[in-house]
Amino acid sequence: MEPIIDGQTGILINHINCYAKTGEIFDMKNLISCFVLDVLSDVAFGQPFNAQMSGHADKIPAINEHILLSCLIGDGELEGDSLCRVRMRMPRGEE
Repeated sequence: MEPIIDGQTGILINHINCYAKTGEIFDMKNLISCFVLDVLSDVAFGQPFNAQMSGHADKIPAINEHILLSCLIGDGELEGDSLCRVRMRMPRGEE
């Protein structure tokens, strides 16, 4: 599994380096969404969906909202009541 993650991380780093060289503004959440989708699909199905190459995570659009929440939680900005308020506003899947 480590070679899969290393390979997908390399693609992500290349994208970030390209943006860094040009100074172009980019959507980090989209890059991470595509990275996560490619890692998960490669591990689960034996091949990536190539979301990083296409720049789209269209296969599972709900991942974007959850990645945003994960980034906020990982940043340590959300705790206690703040986290509850954000979770209440997050879209829910069909039950």
